[in-house]
Amino acid sequence: MTHKIPFAKRGALRAGAVLAATAFGTAVALPAQAQSEFELDGYAFPVEDTFYTGWTEETRSQAGQFYASAYGDDETELGNVHVVFGLSDDLGGLALETSDEHCTAEGITITCDFTDVTTYMDTVWVDFNLLVSETVHAYDTVDWSVSVQPTSAEAPAVFGGTWEFSPTEDDYAQYLVSGSTHEGVVPGSSLTPDVAFMKANEGTYNDVYFYISDGNPLLQTAAEYSNCGLVEWGGVMCVLEGLAPEPGVVYELSADTPLTVTLDANAPGPFEYNAWYSVEAFDMWNRDEIDSLDYFDADTELVFEATDRAAIEDNPVTVVSTENPYNLAITANDIDVAKGETAVVDITVENSGPADAVAQPHPGSGEGSFLYAIQLPAGVETDAELQENGYFTTAGDNHCTVAAENEWLAETDPALYRLERLDVVCSIWGDIESGATLTLDLPVKVTGDPGAEGTAVVLESAELWTDEELAYWDLTTEDFPILDGDLDDNSGSFSLKGGNGSGQLPVTGMPLAVIGSAAVVALAAGAVVFVLMRRRKAAAEW
Repeated sequence: MTHKIPFAKRGALRAGAVLAATAFGTAVALPAQAQSEFELDGYAFPVEDTFYTGWTEETRSQAGQFYASAYGDDETELGNVHVVFGLSDDLGGLALETSDEHCTAEGITITCDFTDVTTYMDTVWVDFNLLVSETVHAYDTVDWSVSVQPTSAEAPAVFGGTWEFSPTEDDYAQYLVSGSTHEGVVPGSSLTPDVAFMKANEGTYNDVYFYISDGNPLLQTAAEYSNCGLVEWGGVMCVLEGLAPEPGVVYELSADTPLTVTLDANAPGPFEYNAWYSVEAFDMWNRDEIDSLDYFDADTELVFEATDRAAIEDNPVTVVSTENPYNLAITANDIDVAKGETAVVDITVENSGPADAVAQPHPGSGEGSFLYAIQLPAGVETDAELQENGYFTTAGDNHCTVAAENEWLAETDPALYRLERLDVVCSIWGDIESGATLTLDLPVKVTGDPGAEGTAVVLESAELWTDEELAYWDLTTEDFPILDGDLDDNSGSFSLKGGNGSGQLPVTGMPLAVIGSAAVVALAAGAVVFVLMRRRKAAAEW
């Protein structure tokens, strides 16, 4: 059917057409013959949001429209306007139909002739059906063009763009990736994992890529093949071009192109580490990412091969490390100023290794940290400008909280922190590498007489978690072992000297208090305490 649209409505209709088309593809105006008397235009798009794959009786024939415009400042007679709408022939599996009386369809081309056209008539619309066969896969693309040529024009004006075929809602790609488990892995060693993937739902996609996340710096995967490259935002992408995984078929990593997984020599243990991989189908957007990959200089491509294996489960490559503790020790300098004066207490934490001190992530929030917990000597208080809930930041950019000013910390059992009284809690951001030393510069003011002692403790947030809280994730405290090899040097004392001579006291041991509180501590930006998140379950691992 042909629709003649008055000039006044043309602009709004084309704007709507462009919006509809850009939802699923791109369009560009191709070079056109310059016209002195009139202007020409053309466009094509689906009636729905997009054209779909996933062949059914409902999707095999899908409605579309194209238009051709000829307009100017007067009623210039154009005579016959010849319009050709067509698709590129590189994809295959497509055909066009139309019942418009001015047009004929053959294969992937519709040819139309409109007679007695004037520029004032403006725009002609043509309805068509696109027949999509089973050989067309999700995210396949096809170029389209609309050619418009009045009799008086020496050459046609050609307009074109690209459509991308989308999967139906039930057909979006779902790939399961399965990795092997390796126990007793010595930090610093490497292994070759077994990796397989499977398309878990119906529908076939041409071309997929295998993605290796670099989220865990302690467990890295090497895949230096010619079809693999570094991604700008992190990780490695391996392009499996030409592979169209069939639903339910398990594809295994070829023995001739193995991956190498290395556990860092400074990884603390014993603990479970995971390497996560994924498989995704190409779409119009990640094709740009693929084009910009920094591919490895290699002679061999990474290959996955179809097998007759049964279905697989979605799980990472799991590495369970052998024992490799770290050792955190804490010291603090005495306060050697008179009553009414201020000072800075330098509280130092050193990791003597052999492993890096890495905080275990909380199963709900994914956060983990190390903390300074401080009991000030009697007659000493913090000398800082407090924000809401007792927060303040030191000159060295440590985020701290005065417990008495914080509603939650004020109700927390100090024994949880191995203290008789909890005055200040401060954050330690990130890991503490083997051999590294960190210092907290705590500002204080002396308000009492000398002689009293204080205590500083360094601990991991996982030490504060309880079985009661972890039960929500079907976990216990045994899933979060303390990996510090010597807890006796995690507590240190310091004194208020009152201006009678200063010095740094040696570390003194303090027995580990029984952890009996239901509180959970982790870190968020600018804070040292937050409410335990309960909205999702997650595995407790690195």
